Formats: sequence, structure tokens, C-alpha cells
Amino acid sequence: MSNVEGSKNDRAWERLFTTHTLLERLREAPCIEISATEINAVREARLMTKFDHTTQLPELFRAHHLAILPTSRGTYTIGRFLAYQRFDTSRIPILHIKPTLSLESLRPELVSNESSAILLALHLGIFKHFTGDTTPFYASVGGRMGTGRFAFEIATRSEPLRLQVENAQVEIDAGYESAQALYLIEAKNHLADDFIVRQLYYPYRLWQARVKKPVRLIYLTYSDGTFHLREYRFLAPEVYSSIALVRSQRYRIDDEAFSLSSLRSLLASTPVEAEPHLPFPQADSFERLINLCEILYSQAPIDKPSITQRYGFVTRQTDYYLAAGRYLGLIEEVGIGRSGRFRLTQRGQWIFSQPLYGRHIALLEKLFVHPPFRAVCEAYLAGEGKPLATEQVMALVAPWLPRLSESTLRRRAATVVAWLGWLRYDLEGAVL
Repeated sequence: MSNVEGSKNDRAWERLFTTHTLLERLREAPCIEISATEINAVREARLMTKFDHTTQLPELFRAHHLAILPTSRGTYTIGRFLAYQRFDTSRIPILHIKPTLSLESLRPELVSNESSAILLALHLGIFKHFTGDTTPFYASVGGRMGTGRFAFEIATRSEPLRLQVENAQVEIDAGYESAQALYLIEAKNHLADDFIVRQLYYPYRLWQARVKKPVRLIYLTYSDGTFHLREYRFLAPEVYSSIALVRSQRYRIDDEAFSLSSLRSLLASTPVEAEPHLPFPQADSFERLINLCEILYSQAPIDKPSITQRYGFVTRQTDYYLAAGRYLGLIEEVGIGRSGRFRLTQRGQWIFSQPLYGRHIALLEKLFVHPPFRAVCEAYLAGEGKPLATEQVMALVAPWLPRLSESTLRRRAATVVAWLGWLRYDLEGAVL
């Protein structure tokens, strides 16, 4: 969603809330309906109702803990639904995959959309390994379709509600059928904290009623050559809020593998540079920083509000990740103030055009030139790859952050620990 779309949505929903007295009606009823015709009178309903993550919700929805669900082809229901599911944040060891494809059009570093990520995972055998299904997979369903008619229960901030759905529109990214099951796949090429359960639940209810085989639900995220697959199921088919995580696994495509010895060699060959006069990073996920760079590589320049909406960030997080990219010399601003947009630097463009292993080498070099990160990596390698405690990292980075309070220094050290985790989990992964 672009900045223009985001701001237009907020203004349009403000008009709708006023014109149709939505808040007043919600004080008298647990949920209310609004038609696509009413929404279209202000702005196209398709743009006004698609919120994959909670951070994409309009301000009025966030302020009043509201969510919106389609209940027919021309009707939406608004209420204080618990419509989103947070992703499990536990770190899953990576399984490393040697690339076995020679398809020039499906090289991992060129995969920038969901459909290509799904195809790559299929051709590499990732779905078969993850599901344990050894029978052939056949592409069977996908695209837009109607839900049919069903009722379901959904949790709210007070008591559960029962809603009726009749031929609402759903879109399935991919569906594969084997002798054992029908697999429905939702895919994203950006990383977020949560997702709207409807994207799995509505297709599940549609196809559960049509096939006798088990319907298995897979949520796939792809970034930087890494596939993260999560399988969900609904413990009670008629209860939207009964979603549960069944299993989770990460897979990384590797042309070559890192080792402690190769990292020592890279560290020794990378010259140290003076610290830039820029804020020390506060972005706590190196994976997300890489993912942001991937987005900028394929779509730049992008303004800050668009990044916030597209990525599922809050505004403060966007600032942190853009600042971290500037600290590493990967991101630069074009223009100033409200018209400012962001893109990759020339070096950043080159890095993200490289095959994955070369990209990762170049990113590590960007870390190793900075004295604080270099000191921490030297200690990490000296300890044969054993995890470093936050207190150890605080002592190592303190000489370059002399004016920070202990609490602020601890937060900066936690960022370094988190970034080091990107490397550590890769080293600890097994080869598939």
C-alpha cells in the first residue's frame, strides 16, 4: 500500500465513521455491517478493506481496537474482533539446501514476488520435506473465488460472536493436491509480526466442504534465500479463533556454506574503518533489514510512510531500520522532508544484485568494517561460536558508545546480539 493509499484510507474512513455514525452504532451493537456501495461512495472498497497486518489498519480502527471482515461479495462486518494471529518468535534452526536448479528465470536472488517463491520452494522439494508427503504434488487451485456459505464463531474483546459468510471473495496464492492431502498456501515476500487469519480460514472452510482429503494450511514467507514455512490448523473448524501452529521450519538456499574458519579469514581480510557520525543501530532484526533492502532493490525509491504500510512496521521501527541501513552504507535518502524517498546506495545495489553467498559475504564485510561489530565478532570467533551474553557485548561496544546510560547501552548491545544471531543460526543449521 503506497503512502497516498494509506493517507487516503485514513481520511476516507474518517468520513465513513462520521457519515454513518459507526462508533455510535458500535456502542449499541457488538458488530455492524457496511456495504461495498457505501464504501465505494468515498473510495474503492478493494483499497479500503485489505489489511494483511494490524499495522496496516486505519488509525480509527487501531485506536478503537476494530477489525473488518468480508461477509459477502458486497458486505463487510466491523467489530472488535481478534482477527489477527501473531507469529511465533522462537528461533528455528535453518536447514541448508544446495541449489539444484539451473533455471535462469528462477534464480534465488531474483525472486521478488510470492508466486516465484512458491514455485522455487516446490521445485527444490521444500514442500515435500516440510509436509512429509512423498507422493506427487499437482497444482490444483488458485486465484480468486467465492467462499460459498458458512457460519463461524470469532473471539472479540468481550464475548465470542457468530458471523455468517455468503460468497465472500477469497484469493488463494497456490493450492497443491497429492494422494494424501490438499495443501493451501499463503505466501509473503516481506516479514511482519502478525497476519490476518481470514487468509487461511476462508479458503480452509471453502475447500474443507468440497474435498474428502485433509486440507493442510501453509503460510510461507520468503526473504534473502530463506523460506520460513509454518503449518496451521483449526482445532475447531467452525471457530475462526481456534487457529494453532502445527510445525515451523526454515530453509536456506546456499551456494556455499559459512564456517568459523571462513569467517575468520573474512574478518582478517576486511579493513577496519572509522565509525560514521550516524546513530548506532537500533533495529533488532538483521533479517528484516535485509528484507527492507530487497524491497528497495526491486521497487525504489520509496517514501517512509509507504515502507511503514508495505512492511507492517510502526513509524518508529521504520526510522530505526532506515537509520541502520544508512549506518551500513546500504540505504540513502533522495529528497528532503515530506518528499524524501529512500533507495539503495550504489554499493547496496551491487550487493543485492549478487548471488546469495556473495551477497552475504558483502554484508558481513559491511559489519566487520565497524569497530563495535568487529570487536564483538572477534570475541564470538575466539569463543568458537558460542553465544555471547548481553553483558559481554556491552563491555565490548562501550568504548565506541561512551556517553550512553547503562540502560541505553544495554539496548544497543541487544541489537548487536540480535544481528549476530543472524550469523549464528546459519552456522548452527543442518544440511538437507
